[in-house]
Amino acid sequence: MQATQCCYHGESRRDAPLNASRGPLLSLIALIFALCLLAATHAHAENQIILTRGNSTIVLEPYAPNIIRVNLSLLRDKATSAPGFGFMASPAALGWNTVHTTERDTFRSSRLEVTVDANQPGQPSQTERDIARYFDGSAPPAHITFSTSGGKKLLELTGWSMSVPNYKDGNASIRQDKRPSDDDFYQIGASFASPEDEHYYGLGQNQEGYLDHRGRRVECWHNYTATAAPSICVPFMVTNYGYGIVWDNPSKTVIEPGFNEQTRWTSEVGDRVSFSSLPGETTTRSTPATACSQALLRCSPKRLTVSCNASSATSPRKKC
Repeated sequence: MQATQCCYHGESRRDAPLNASRGPLLSLIALIFALCLLAATHAHAENQIILTRGNSTIVLEPYAPNIIRVNLSLLRDKATSAPGFGFMASPAALGWNTVHTTERDTFRSSRLEVTVDANQPGQPSQTERDIARYFDGSAPPAHITFSTSGGKKLLELTGWSMSVPNYKDGNASIRQDKRPSDDDFYQIGASFASPEDEHYYGLGQNQEGYLDHRGRRVECWHNYTATAAPSICVPFMVTNYGYGIVWDNPSKTVIEPGFNEQTRWTSEVGDRVSFSSLPGETTTRSTPATACSQALLRCSPKRLTVSCNASSATSPRKKC
């Protein structure tokens, strides 16, 4: 009877013991995977500083004395979750300490100081309340400043957004792409202060012919029908202020550096704002290629020709 059942399921007597042994093996593999996943989740949780601002959650997660990841979301579980695709490093809070006051929370290492201001209640005017009904996002305010240990300001987040796709913003059609199994998604974005002397480089292969992206809209995705030529974007940008920023979102993203004294990142689909800040003691120490930034500052933009690659980044060839 047992042999008949084996043959009925397409198995021989010889295969039966082997298949029978697969059950415990698969269970063991599943258990190991679950334990690894639990350990990774615990590693992220124990290295996070979790703050609440209104109905939002802000998470600070260090990876080194000069590398910190920041998440903001209206969904707490999304704000505290691990990074997205391609991030392999593990968080490490060794050497970081926290100071809390009624005005702000400060997270400090030997290389970097990050401050998150407390949201101060105010009394908006009737005009401001009317404008907020139609034009402001649903995210509460946030103000995060990144400075060196010596007090030099590097990066300043002045606001963020997380809104359901809608006709007002012109992105309602994206909801038609949502599958029944998909989680709810939002359009997300963040704004950073842009000093008039800050210049922006990187973001992958852009064929428009400009090295400095300041004042130019960059469409960050694999765009094979881009105006100049096919573009392949990498959401990593460096500036002459001595830091780099990695944007953690795989959907179509638009970067607008240096418009109206701010730099804005906007992603078509997401459930949190997530980015990492990578400051260096000098521009060249943020990443090797940012030596080009220093060359740019010594030349008039209209007369500049720069040729840089990874091997020559420490001494870029320039003609001014």
